[in-house]
Amino acid sequence: MWKHAIALLALCASATALKCVQCETKVSAECMDPMNSTAIAAHTRTCGSRQLCRKITFTEGGKDHVKRDCAELAKDDSVGCGWEIRVSSKTGSGWDCFCEEDMCNGAGTAAAGGVLLLVAAALLSGAQ
Repeated sequence: MWKHAIALLALCASATALKCVQCETKVSAECMDPMNSTAIAAHTRTCGSRQLCRKITFTEGGKDHVKRDCAELAKDDSVGCGWEIRVSSKTGSGWDCFCEEDMCNGAGTAAAGGVLLLVAAALLSGAQ
């Protein structure tokens, strides 16, 4: 009986695991936007519990980069996009986006929220 209960719990846990794209342009150029469906499928991974999909878009040394992975929210983070990013304990600028749907960090959808925030900020600053 216990074996069946444990198997059922394992099945339920695996059914709810989030799938995200995991790649970065420093290693694989196909990670850059826009990604095609073949590249998305090749880089899809299952995240651990309490992890969400993450997409970071930043410029370093004059080159645009994208990093997509599974990550836990830090206490200052939330679902959606923020402008300031933290990489290797250093603070820089770029879009840091968290989303909670399968492969939501694979296409432009994770970055779309960031673009909308930028447009809203520009409109608000122009209205003053």
